[in-house]
Amino acid sequence: MICVSLGQSSPIFSRNRRVQYKFFGFTCLNFHPSSLPADSSLFPLYTNRPAFQLVVYNAMAMKPSPSRRRRRAPAKSQRFRITLTELLWALIGLLLTIGGTLLKASTTGVPWTWANGQVPLHFLGVSYQIGAVMLVGCLGGRNAAVMSQIAYLSLGLAGFQVFSQGGGMQYLTEPSFGYLLGFVPAAWVCGYIAFKAPPRLESLAFSGLCGVIVIHIVGIAYLILSYLLKWIDAASMPFTKALMTYSVNLLPGQLAVICAIAVLAYCLRRVMFY
Repeated sequence: MICVSLGQSSPIFSRNRRVQYKFFGFTCLNFHPSSLPADSSLFPLYTNRPAFQLVVYNAMAMKPSPSRRRRRAPAKSQRFRITLTELLWALIGLLLTIGGTLLKASTTGVPWTWANGQVPLHFLGVSYQIGAVMLVGCLGGRNAAVMSQIAYLSLGLAGFQVFSQGGGMQYLTEPSFGYLLGFVPAAWVCGYIAFKAPPRLESLAFSGLCGVIVIHIVGIAYLILSYLLKWIDAASMPFTKALMTYSVNLLPGQLAVICAIAVLAYCLRRVMFY
């Protein structure tokens, strides 16, 4: 029985391999003499190389080893799955977004400044709409938050009066629609960051801040596109005025809402133990 230890793959011997053996660290291939090349002049060519050494062993004293390693089963692709809990959070997020659109964000002073039983309220200039988007992201995760905002935009564009100025397909030409369109990626970003680390007040506030930044980036980009496509009359509303109206002036109130939402989300996640 003839065995050959190979330092690298051989086009001649690999075709004729029958059983693979291991002997003192050498890998030996058992083949029949009839399977050797017919041209004997090729034999010294392979035996003279240091990588191929022809050794004659007693094959009966060797223990056969598997010729091939066991192949691992290919990893199954992780498909997008929606759980019942995420559907429930998406429904809650849709209702919160609709309700937050109609509810104005306000703040009040300390109790000892109240006079005659009246509570003075100071309007922040924004609604709780963005706060609802970030709240469902912090509580329900990215999938539930994205689904809720897609449903919200679909209802508004279908004609339901769920936007701040109505609804319908004509809302696509409104300067503020880009900010509504930014709710979808902002909800995903907020939900992704909120569940990336254990629930802490600063991490939840940071996830909401990132969501607000995404909303303004998408809104400003859509605003620029609206001016390029002549959807907005630049003479009646210059770009700088639109930028101040829809971004700069609303940003302080939105940041105040995000701080309140971060505290609320932190308390709720502590109560619900997740």
